[in-house]
Amino acid sequence: MIFRKYIMQLFLLLILLCTKNISAEEINPVTVIFIDGYDVGTACTLPNEIFGINECILYIAGVQDTITTLKSMGVLGREYAPYCLPKDVILKDLVSVVANHYKTKQVESQKGVMGPINIMVALIKKYPCNPQ
Repeated sequence: MIFRKYIMQLFLLLILLCTKNISAEEINPVTVIFIDGYDVGTACTLPNEIFGINECILYIAGVQDTITTLKSMGVLGREYAPYCLPKDVILKDLVSVVANHYKTKQVESQKGVMGPINIMVALIKKYPCNPQ
């Protein structure tokens, strides 16, 4: 139950991020972050000996698989992850979207920002459920 509450709070922050023009940098997480936005951004745009492209790919796959699992269990509604992937999307597409998202940001500024938040923001921008 605590896990579900934490997940819901995380995604409520994401909704605020999308509706109020708040940037991911403005969210101050109150939890331990094992892989932050800087790590993901570095792995996806400037691979090095610590975080390489394989870590980028696996991290994005893990975030997406977690969201898909939570949606299929009914724990997470579309309102908390408001993006809709096309049926023919492949992991390589998601990696490209996330890498391009980081190329528009200063990767250094993503230290301390939750990695999944940036991934979700990139996917929401690229794959909105109701494109206009």
